[in-house]
Amino acid sequence: MKKLFLFSSLTFLLIGCSPTINQPRFSESNNPKELIKSKYGEPSSVMLTNDGREVWEFDFKSPIKSNRTVVFDGNNRILENKKHYKTFHMVSGLNKGGYIFIGLLVGFYFINGSIKPLG
Repeated sequence: MKKLFLFSSLTFLLIGCSPTINQPRFSESNNPKELIKSKYGEPSSVMLTNDGREVWEFDFKSPIKSNRTVVFDGNNRILENKKHYKTFHMVSGLNKGGYIFIGLLVGFYFINGSIKPLG
């Protein structure tokens, strides 16, 4: 029982308490547009707004891979980098961390067998 508690606590801490939560991605890059292209490929559409912002939309055809919108200001800095979840993620309620946690639980089951009830 101690193993299970330790394993689940450690897994929760690793997934749930990541130090990169709410930090802007790619904020320190010298050329953020090239970095975004290298990470996500060419944008599906590029739009210019009236206030000088450039909006890149990535529309992935995969039913699992989420779409993305990146907004640049006039100085080519990233103002917004949003992921738009697909229906699959919205129905299952899971993101990458959830799938990793389920995989770890299944792996733990195969290694140690089923958990025996107390008593």
